Amino acid sequence: FIRDLLGINNAEIDSLTKFENENDMVCFEVRLKKVIHACPTCGVNTFNTNGTQTSKVKHAGVTDLNIIIYIVKYRFICQTCSTTFSQPSPTSTTRKRVSNQLIRRIMKLALNERNTFRSIGNEVNLSTTAVINIFVEHVPRPKVSLSTILSIDEIYLGKKSRKKYAVILMDFKTKKIIDDADLIMLVFDN
Repeated sequence: FIRDLLGINNAEIDSLTKFENENDMVCFEVRLKKVIHACPTCGVNTFNTNGTQTSKVKHAGVTDLNIIIYIVKYRFICQTCSTTFSQPSPTSTTRKRVSNQLIRRIMKLALNERNTFRSIGNEVNLSTTAVINIFVEHVPRPKVSLSTILSIDEIYLGKKSRKKYAVILMDFKTKKIIDDADLIMLVFDN
């Protein structure tokens, strides 16, 4: 059950230990098996190791249950080109501190328009900034590019308005107004 909860293949695990830390978080130490890996630089298969490395990954497989996985994985050294590399993690992509399942949960929570980044962060025990970064990295974005000719106009909103002016951007060729969402996509892409 625990291996299914963590989303780890049985063949990859050497040992699995459960414990609780000082913050009453459920923690698991997963030791990966030592298997032959191909060097990312030269492609030669190697079994020689240069010690182990422990990665801390936040995980959320069940609602209201925040999990931390300590993954103990081998560091390999290639005999051909002397490159050192780490065994890939079964729960997350390279250099990520959150599991793939936690990313999917954040994106699923973000589908509900009533959820804010702060409320999602509180639910999955991450900072608001971390949730925003995960969302920006994984949200599907259409490619937007500016026209070669851009029309800019300002409009006076009146004396009683709190903000006196509004700016309108328009694609001169297609006569379409460029809205806030298009501008946000341009900022994130550049």
